[in-house]
Amino acid sequence: MEQYSTSNIQQGNEPVLRPKLIFWIVVLSILPLSLFLSIWATGFFGGFLFMFLYGFLKIKLSFFLVILALVLLFILINSLFIWIIYGRAKKSEYHFFEDRIEYYEGFLSIEKKVVYYSRITNIGLKKGLFEKRYGLGSIYIDTASSSPKGHELNIASIENPDQWYKWLFPKINQKNLQ
Repeated sequence: MEQYSTSNIQQGNEPVLRPKLIFWIVVLSILPLSLFLSIWATGFFGGFLFMFLYGFLKIKLSFFLVILALVLLFILINSLFIWIIYGRAKKSEYHFFEDRIEYYEGFLSIEKKVVYYSRITNIGLKKGLFEKRYGLGSIYIDTASSSPKGHELNIASIENPDQWYKWLFPKINQKNLQ
């Protein structure tokens, strides 16, 4: 599977950042949820199918058909998740200006937001177990209006996160001190 490349693309004078996704890391990250949904969907829809086939038509289902349905649902659900994640990553862009960050995220619909450096209250850096191995990481940005459950901006799966964090941190402190 092709890796979606990120680079520090220049458009005008502002740096532009895009996420980099590695196929097997994406699959591992969605594995628990997709496995749960596959088993649940097989049981839920399989129950209705069993009721209809066995209850009304008196047809017996083999164990092989149940396993086949589970595998097919697992593949279908994983494919759907991967399609959504890659589609969203291809549309995500983070533009860094002198006084603000503009970002575009979404897949089926694009959301544009602007975060001014002077409004940022907290910035964090996270590198997961698998991300570290590939030089990737995430930068989390909070503002006063961020909810306690989430961050205002999550710049996920970027290359050289330490360098971006070091570049961004002084800009935020400088704007907050003024």
